[in-house]
Amino acid sequence: MEWLNLFKDFFGLNVPLAICILVALGIYNIFSKLLEERRKDYDMTFKSQARLIKELNKTISDRDQRISDLEKLLDNKRR
Repeated sequence: MEWLNLFKDFFGLNVPLAICILVALGIYNIFSKLLEERRKDYDMTFKSQARLIKELNKTISDRDQRISDLEKLLDNKRR
């Protein structure tokens, strides 16, 4: 029950409701901006990852084609 007395003293302060609302709105704005930036970072990371995967798949495809061409060249030389 002692901890209730601490809150009683805190809530006993004369703070206008408008100030409390402004502080709450300020905190809400800060968190919404942080979440918005986080979403942008996630989208950017996801797009970069998709582009990287596409480039790596193209590299693998090019490498496989080159290996196939070299194998054909080697087979032609053996005959």
